[in-house]
Amino acid sequence: ANVVQHYWRLVRTVARLNPADTLPVVRRRLLECLAALDVRAAPETREAAAEVLRHLVLFPAPWIRPYCPAILEAAMASIRAGQAAIDSDVSSSIAIVATVAEIDAAAVETHLQAIFDLLCELIGESHSERRQTAVMSALACLIRQCDRTRLSPD
Repeated sequence: ANVVQHYWRLVRTVARLNPADTLPVVRRRLLECLAALDVRAAPETREAAAEVLRHLVLFPAPWIRPYCPAILEAAMASIRAGQAAIDSDVSSSIAIVATVAEIDAAAVETHLQAIFDLLCELIGESHSERRQTAVMSALACLIRQCDRTRLSPD
């Protein structure tokens, strides 16, 4: 996992120095990940795509912001699809929701109640410490974002 993190950190650094060469590759990988998060995909495929997407949403906000609504929809669908399976790790998808909240509050605003409801459900259902930690972190992030932008769930 450390190698993957270092790889994506290096790609982000190169992207800042030379966005013209890097941005098309990042955009293509982002779209591939969104397609792989499809509910009909195998759980392993969704989890791998969510892990890569988790790194992609860390690119500069202006590059990612146009894709935030689609990223949020895909992450939420992935969480719902993996919710039933106790052994399914949706931690990456949960982390994506939190990151999107920090990048684009407007994308989150329309889904705020559904996001809070889903995350609260996950707390009660989760037997995985990693999943519980991801949910608590995402809830904290959403609460901070709501406080910053004065958003509130209905």
